[in-house]
Amino acid sequence: MGIEELPKRNKLFIFCRSTDLPNIKKFLAKYDALPNIFIIQVKGNRRNALDFQLITYLARHIRTRDVSYIISKDLGYDSAIDMLREEGYLVYRMHTLVNGIEPIRLNKLPKASTKTAQVKKSKKK
Repeated sequence: MGIEELPKRNKLFIFCRSTDLPNIKKFLAKYDALPNIFIIQVKGNRRNALDFQLITYLARHIRTRDVSYIISKDLGYDSAIDMLREEGYLVYRMHTLVNGIEPIRLNKLPKASTKTAQVKKSKKK
């Protein structure tokens, strides 16, 4: 499944630094007809600025019925994702965005990390 195959109801938010913006716009130029692609330029250039702004944006705008994916190889997102999942949000990290998004099978959602499962078990005791 590529970007062009995403259902119209889906939204794609791309967080980027100003230095990445020209390449992202060039890549997305062929997808102008898709209404739900949003580019969010990160403010500031400190280390991890993009990561923190992405997670903050997601946490502020997510609804419990939404299914959200962070496309990144950065394992640093997993702790924030685990926390959101503990609160009942359907948030997942996938590692690839190359000429589109990996197939997403909503009937077979990725499982929560082992860490999340252990936290939930320990709370029941």
